[in-house]
Amino acid sequence: MLNKLSHRSRWQKKFGDSVRLAYSKSSYKDIKSYDWFLDNVYLISTKKDSHIDFDEEFYLKNNIDVRMAVENGSFCCGYIHFCLCGHLEPRFWSTKRIFDYNSCGPHLAEGLAEPLNARAMPIYTPDLSQLPPSDYRSIVIFIPYLIDDLFFAGYTGFFSDLSKIFDHFDSITVVVSIESPNPKLLDRYSSKIKVISLSDVEKIESKPDLIYCFDTETFFQASDIFKSPEITVYYCQDFEPGFFPFGSMYTRALSALYLSKNIIFSTKILKDFVVEKCLLNSHANLYVTAPEIEAIECVKEKKNRIFFYFRPEKFNSRNMPEVILTTVEQFCKKHSGYEIFLVGTVDTSYSIKIQNTDVTVLSKLPKKEYIDLLASCDVVIALIYSAHPGVIAFQAAASGIPTVTNEFDNRKKDYFLKISNNLIPYNPVVDSLLGKIEDALRLSKGDTRFDYAAYAGLSSTTFEEFNYSIQKSVQKL
Repeated sequence: MLNKLSHRSRWQKKFGDSVRLAYSKSSYKDIKSYDWFLDNVYLISTKKDSHIDFDEEFYLKNNIDVRMAVENGSFCCGYIHFCLCGHLEPRFWSTKRIFDYNSCGPHLAEGLAEPLNARAMPIYTPDLSQLPPSDYRSIVIFIPYLIDDLFFAGYTGFFSDLSKIFDHFDSITVVVSIESPNPKLLDRYSSKIKVISLSDVEKIESKPDLIYCFDTETFFQASDIFKSPEITVYYCQDFEPGFFPFGSMYTRALSALYLSKNIIFSTKILKDFVVEKCLLNSHANLYVTAPEIEAIECVKEKKNRIFFYFRPEKFNSRNMPEVILTTVEQFCKKHSGYEIFLVGTVDTSYSIKIQNTDVTVLSKLPKKEYIDLLASCDVVIALIYSAHPGVIAFQAAASGIPTVTNEFDNRKKDYFLKISNNLIPYNPVVDSLLGKIEDALRLSKGDTRFDYAAYAGLSSTTFEEFNYSIQKSVQKL
């Protein structure tokens, strides 16, 4: 008996504070006493039956990190983790009521039937809509990531545009969805930038004058937290519903477009696609920008090198990596004497040999190495099955390199040929990519004629004027 009391005493000394905090957050705080709660949590932690309606075994089985935290003594049991933070996270848990209907208890399917989509869409907190106005001019910018491996293309274009208005603000706060972002990546844009994680967004003490969002999910973060659509700008660089199959997330991405009162599109062709599909509300304030096309000086002599823009990550299926790898294998079986480079992955690099042809897969390269490699290649292949036109294909074409890129709903053959004679349109439904590459290899390099206006379709007003009009409309200036 003394040993039992001693164990309970030691247990309570170690976990008492966390149990008391969990009680304040639990569903029992208004209906049961703290002593009752403490006794029943102790029973759970000692693997005995408890009156708390929670299946501890199921929670630990399906949340391995929690199980490990319990085993190493960070929590006395899974239920305390659930009360303190697990209930706010997309984790599986179960009450005991399921035993009334299924004697086997709670269970999650595996394999094909795994319930991957058994999750609610997030609603972001806290509610900062009632913050007082500030005495200084401030802008808040929501982005999903701020890490070296992903900070290129879309991110650099986004901040290059925003840097045009940074001098108009006394405070610039960048809110990043992930923990531990790398703020040094933004040093080049302004010394006034302060970077915080989304989990620290409550540190913002006054209502901003302008809010920018990088994508669909950051749009909903800004909308849920500040509830200020009149000063929120969705910087739309792609038709984001295309990231998802038809379903909840597809319609969520469509909702971001429809609910936005201020949208910046990264090229006229993307804007026209969205407008023609009637996906915007009738009062949307629109602006068109475009990624800068930096032409490089290509090596006019043929080097028997082929460059593929290659994105095999699970979130980049639109870049058609499976078609590319199939075509690479076909090319190597039919042709010899070439070097093939698949460039653009995130932190993935390896090299293989197919039929005595060297195939090298490279992640993001330093700018000079990238330019030198691109300039030396005879043909560039850059695919994106989306309303977004991409950048790599247009950069290569503007540099005088024959370039194969795919058609899409709003990107037809005539569109490409109007921009550059170096663009070889590829219809992935009916054409052979191998055949298009062979056509491109017959062309000479060096024709740098490029119709930038046809590619970009920029707005007649400046970026600064667009942002000024938003703030003026709410009498902020």
